[in-house]
Amino acid sequence: MITLRKICLGIAGLSLLLLLVGLLLGDLAIWQPAAVSAAVAIAIGIGAIPALKGYQYTAWILTAVVAGMIYPAAFLSWGDFDLRNKWLILIVVQLVMFGMGIQMSLRDFSGLATSGRGVLIGLVSQFTIMPLIGFLLTKIFHFDPEIAAGIILLGACSSGLASNVMVYIARANLVLSVTVTAIATLIAPFMTPFMTKLFAGTMIEIKFINMMMEIIKIVIVPIGAALLHDYLKKASPKGWRTVQLIAFG
Repeated sequence: MITLRKICLGIAGLSLLLLLVGLLLGDLAIWQPAAVSAAVAIAIGIGAIPALKGYQYTAWILTAVVAGMIYPAAFLSWGDFDLRNKWLILIVVQLVMFGMGIQMSLRDFSGLATSGRGVLIGLVSQFTIMPLIGFLLTKIFHFDPEIAAGIILLGACSSGLASNVMVYIARANLVLSVTVTAIATLIAPFMTPFMTKLFAGTMIEIKFINMMMEIIKIVIVPIGAALLHDYLKKASPKGWRTVQLIAFG
C-alpha cells in the first residue's frame, strides 16, 4: 500500500506539470484531465507522508470539488440514467446518514449529564452564528436570491460527524462535540427550516412544513434506524418484544 501511495505521488507530480503546461498553452484537453488526475493522485499519495496523512479526508473533498467543477456533466447522468432522480438522491443520502448513524450510539447523549451548559452554548451557536454569517455573506457579496438562500440553508444545517473528526484531531473535548452533534442532528428538522425561513424567507418562498418533512426523511429516519440497530445489538428478549410490539402494533 505504501508503494502504491508513493507511485501516486509521482503521478501527482507529472500531472501537476501537465496542468501547468496546459494552462500556459490554454489547452482544455490537457489541463482539465491533468487537474483531476493530480487531485486524485495527491489524495491517495499523501497517505505515504506521515505528517500529511491526517489531511487525506480534506484532500478527497477537494478532489470531488475539482472533478465536479471541471466535468459537471459526468455527475448529472450516466447514459440514460439520471443521477438527479429525487428517489435516487433520497436513498443515497439516507444511506450516508445511516452510515453516520451507526457511528453513533445512545451513549452519545450521556454527555448532557456532565456538559449541559456547554451543549446548550454549542447548540445556540450552531443555529444562530452559522446562519447569521451566511446571511451577512449574502448581503456583502449581493448574491442572486437562489444562491443566497442556498448559502443561508447551508449555514442553518446541523454539523455532521466530520466536526467530531476535527475535534478528535485537535484533541479537544470530544464528548461535548459528539453530544452537540447528536442533539443538533435530532432538532435539525425543526431548527433548519425555521432559521432558513427567518433569514431567507424574503428571498425565495420557504415552505416550512415541506422542508421539515424532507429533513425528517433524510435525517431522522436513517439515524433513528441506526440508533435502533445499536439498541437491538445489546437488547434483552424483553427489549426485542417491546420493539416488535411498537413496530407491528
